[in-house]
Amino acid sequence: MVAYPTLRTGVSSAQCRSALPLRPASLEPTAVLVRKAVAVLTLCCAFGWALGCVLTPPAAAAELGTIVYFAGPAGAELSIEGQSVGTFPFATPVTLAPGLYRIEAKLSGYRPYKTQLVIDDTADGERFFKVRLDRFRRKHAWTSNLLFAGLGQHYLNKPVKGYFFNLVEATGLVAAIAGQLRYSNFNEDYLLLKDKYDTAINVDDIAEYQEAADEAYRQMEEALELRDTGLLVAAGAIVVSIIDALIFFPSVDAGPGPVPPVVGIATPAVPWPAESPWHSVHAGLVLNF
Repeated sequence: MVAYPTLRTGVSSAQCRSALPLRPASLEPTAVLVRKAVAVLTLCCAFGWALGCVLTPPAAAAELGTIVYFAGPAGAELSIEGQSVGTFPFATPVTLAPGLYRIEAKLSGYRPYKTQLVIDDTADGERFFKVRLDRFRRKHAWTSNLLFAGLGQHYLNKPVKGYFFNLVEATGLVAAIAGQLRYSNFNEDYLLLKDKYDTAINVDDIAEYQEAADEAYRQMEEALELRDTGLLVAAGAIVVSIIDALIFFPSVDAGPGPVPPVVGIATPAVPWPAESPWHSVHAGLVLNF
């Protein structure tokens, strides 16, 4: 039991207890300050720990990734999500985080390769991905233009030239068809007027039918000229497109090229593995005409 000092006044001990604050004599001001400091420090540590848990991502999520071993023809440039990662062959694999990636590969003399690569949410996994490029064929390039001018240029991944030759031949064919239709119409008119001219008796009618028949015949000749010009333009587009496909057929590049620095994609120094049967296979369909 705590003892309180006795006040020597005219007030009784009971009255003194009710008037004075109940404060233990053993509790010093220094101990109170220490307790408050400990309580404040504890609250600050707890708040800092909770804030760090909210703002800091889990450490395991940053370590997730799959090591991908890419293989392809020497000299082909590989791009991931539009970012070039170098040319084959690679000395090191590429580490990719989980997600969907657009894979592209280009090499002169070959058709561009485009596909998608899905990386699962698996840590420390490995995958093997082989890029197979289809080589352009000279025979297919020029024979495609026999069907329609410009198809060979589209096959060689030259869309500007392809659309130009498409437009030229299409214009020529439209002109040829229009000329043929006009010729058919005026030919009917000419035959009808010629019959009337042959059976006419009156001199005025004979002169009128002869003049009309001559006009129809002139229109027939103009229609034939339009048809022949259209056919000549269409045939010229085919010939020029074939020559263009033969002369500007892309050469084949071979051998490794320069490897640019990789930005944003980790490339750990892991030895290149031996040939694996688990390489993915890309099948390409080429239509031959």
